[in-house]
Amino acid sequence: MVTDLLGGHLPLSSDLLSNFVRLAQENKVRLLAVASMRRMSDLPHVPAVQELIQAPFEAAAWFAIMAPTGTSADILQKINAITNRYLQSTKGKDLIAKQAVEAGRGTPADAAAFVTFELEKWAPVIKEANISLN
Repeated sequence: MVTDLLGGHLPLSSDLLSNFVRLAQENKVRLLAVASMRRMSDLPHVPAVQELIQAPFEAAAWFAIMAPTGTSADILQKINAITNRYLQSTKGKDLIAKQAVEAGRGTPADAAAFVTFELEKWAPVIKEANISLN
């Protein structure tokens, strides 16, 4: 997709922001908008889609650390503490900045609530588009 965009075969593209930041810095592409709820702190000149359409909109990619059902709360808390410590460290912040993403921190309960929210948010889209696993 990026190759087709750079080759002029696509008029625009949407993908993970990290795939485009370097290209934008090299003036090979122009960032039109980000699909997060607000502008990215590292790209304050790039508007959020919802600013442009004047309506709530978010279609941000996200990553989470998951564990099998039944993993003890003690183990989950240890993994969570290690992860949050890393995200707050200089090394973690540097890595996150290089990827053009923003790190969220929280508890396993926060992550579960977020996943539930995302599933509920996208359920109507999935139903309307008749998307199935088959």
